[in-house]
Amino acid sequence: MIENINSGQDCLALVISKDFGSYGSHFATSLENPLQVGVIERGAGDVISAHRHMPIQMNHSGIRQEFLHVMTGKVRVTFFDAEGQEVTERTLGQGDSLLQISGGHGFHFEQPTRLMEVKLGPYSTQGNDKQKYE
Repeated sequence: MIENINSGQDCLALVISKDFGSYGSHFATSLENPLQVGVIERGAGDVISAHRHMPIQMNHSGIRQEFLHVMTGKVRVTFFDAEGQEVTERTLGQGDSLLQISGGHGFHFEQPTRLMEVKLGPYSTQGNDKQKYE
């Protein structure tokens, strides 16, 4: 299952449950999204032919999208619109994923949790790539 988290006409995030997908390749994101997220399910003995991905010209400006996968634990995510107003909350458990498309988010860890994070780099450790909502 995929749940769109919206604020008005803006899609803030996609919450992708651990049950999303079926046999084959299924993408949660649209073809226009700069970060493509999909699930590939295959059986024992299936083969995907060896390949590489060709370079493409990327002209993307805008928010840096972020993908999070809950490896273990449980986390409550609060979603915010672009102005910093709270929109809604969702709780994610082991195997669930989140693609933050726009707006902001905050996290409250309800159990010891391990997240895998994927986003376009380079990542700045100087704190100049985030606007905090306090």
